[in-house]
Parts: sequence; C-alpha cells; structure tokens
Amino acid sequence: TSQGEPVIVLGNYHLVTFLSATGKTLGYIPGGSAYHTLTMKRGGDFNGDGTEETLAAGIWGGMGVFSAACKRTGGIRISRGAGILLERWPSTSDHPKAICCTEDGVTLIDLAEGRAAWSNPLRPLNDAAIVMGKGTPRLALAKCDGYLMLLDSDGQLAASRWIGEPVRAVTGGPNGVVIAALADRLTAYDPSLATERTIA
Repeated sequence: TSQGEPVIVLGNYHLVTFLSATGKTLGYIPGGSAYHTLTMKRGGDFNGDGTEETLAAGIWGGMGVFSAACKRTGGIRISRGAGILLERWPSTSDHPKAICCTEDGVTLIDLAEGRAAWSNPLRPLNDAAIVMGKGTPRLALAKCDGYLMLLDSDGQLAASRWIGEPVRAVTGGPNGVVIAALADRLTAYDPSLATERTIA
C-alpha cells in the first residue's frame, strides 16, 4: 500500500507496472530483468521506511525490489530459470524472509536487508511448496530427476526420497507432503519422507 491505498504491482516484459485498486495506471519503470515470471502476492514494509515493498523475479537471475511509491529500491541475484514459487517464509526472527524457487535453484531472501541469505542450485525443479513438519517449516522440492527433497531454513537437506520418475507437483498436506508423479496417482509422505501412502 501507499498512503493507505492498495497498489497492484505487475512484473512483465522489461517493465514493472503499478496499478491502483480501480485499475488506473500509476506508473511504470524498467524492471531490471528482461522477463519477469513471478511477483510476490503480498508486500510489506520490510525495511521500516514507512512504504511497502514487494519483489518481482526475472528469468535471467535478477530480482527487483519495488515500492508502492512506484520506485525500484534494490536488486538481488537469484537462480536463473522460470519462476516456480515466491512467498514469505515462515519465520519468528526480526528479519522477514521470502523464498524464491526457479527451475535452476532456491534462494532465501532477507527482506529487511534486501539480500540473499543463501542460495542453493538444485536444478532441475518442477515445483516447490512450503510445508510444516512438527511446527518447523520445510521447503518441499519436486525434481525432474525423480527426487523429492526437503530443505530446512538454512538451505540444508532435511530429507530426500527417490521417487523413480519425474515429480510433477508437490503441496503440503495435513500430515506431511503430497506429490503427483505418475499420471492419475497422488502419493502422501510423512514429514520425514519415511512412509508412503497412495491416496488417489
């Protein structure tokens, strides 16, 4: 928001466009990337300057930080590739964080400092989801090479399971992780990926 009014931020080819809640164009600026594939759905005043910001990720490894004042306020290097996931990361620390997943890897972003906290090249990825295991956030990764992986908040491998076929999609379930691999089949795993159950 800017001065209490909602602002819609759209990342598109070369430009980032700012719209009012009624659809009026408020402005547009160069986005710092040739092709934006993700824009974070909800912004926030990450740096404490009184104006909300959000993020837009480009396909060539560049991410821009954009404020509701229609300005580009920073840039962050991320993994290249089409965007898969860009969301706030569940965190109890004073620094808000976001997770960005592209086809070529994963980056955890420190939103308060406007920098990458860590980056992990884990190509090739099909899908990603934030899941909760016993109250602890994990990042579930569906990989084209047949692996299902879980990363912790530090980007370290928490669990891994060989599925044996490209994992096409992943989401969090009430008791772990649900994936789609083979056509017409959904499989659920516990938070440690130790047990498997076909659910559909």
